[in-house]
Amino acid sequence: MKPVHIQISDLFFAILAVFLIETASYLINARTTMNSLLILGFSRLTETLFFIYLLFLRSSKSLVVPTLKRFRFAFGLCVLMVLAGSCLKLFFPEHLNPAVSVPFSADIPAPWVFLIVCLLAPLAEEIFFRGVIFGFFRRWGFAPALIISSLAFSTIHSPGADLPLIPLIGGVLCTSVYEFDDTLLSPFLVHATGNYLLFFILGAPV
Repeated sequence: MKPVHIQISDLFFAILAVFLIETASYLINARTTMNSLLILGFSRLTETLFFIYLLFLRSSKSLVVPTLKRFRFAFGLCVLMVLAGSCLKLFFPEHLNPAVSVPFSADIPAPWVFLIVCLLAPLAEEIFFRGVIFGFFRRWGFAPALIISSLAFSTIHSPGADLPLIPLIGGVLCTSVYEFDDTLLSPFLVHATGNYLLFFILGAPV
């Protein structure tokens, strides 16, 4: 799927939906004993379904599954990420503790954690930050859209941080592979690989 041309109405309704869903998730998390990771999973699933309706089902925009050749940049980047993660785990294991990355997942089976952290969350976030935010600002050039979408992505992931380096780098990489490969599946693949490495292998905070 090539970068979708996003109208201002699409941008408005997408941001409104995220605000309402995230607010509801915050209130549920604050007022109930429901596991935070499950709340995150439900919120990301709801956002994904809304984005699919907003961007594809209610419009003439088409969701095309590209050939494997279109994933060349994403596959290459994922291979490099896995190699780098493997080297860190091999040579610096004393600095890694994957268990501390998902402190709210102790009572949830690992497959469910993987489903939420590595599939649902990256899918919703890539449609929003790359598909909607980047897609809207892309009309003014790649650089402005890259900066705005990456800053938004890093800010949401690390509120209050002076320099949220890891999500900022992740945002730049995901936006770049989206631009080069012309499909949202590419940044999703990179995002999912990054989350898997960070949460399950390296234990780096995100």
